[in-house]
Amino acid sequence: MTTKLQDLQEKRNKQAATIKSLADRQDEWSAEDRTAWEAVNDDYNATSKEMDQARAADEVQKRADDV
Repeated sequence: MTTKLQDLQEKRNKQAATIKSLADRQDEWSAEDRTAWEAVNDDYNATSKEMDQARAADEVQKRADDV
């Protein structure tokens, strides 16, 4: 795993922890919590996309190195 991919994984892990924390107390949400929920889920999805792109770039580089 490349350093970029590792950094993205750490970032996504932190986002996942925030998602879990918010989900655990969903019955107590304020309007701010709802906004935070939507934002962190958007960020999590964006980070996941970045990870997919980084993996694809790694695969291209590995293939190029093999030829």
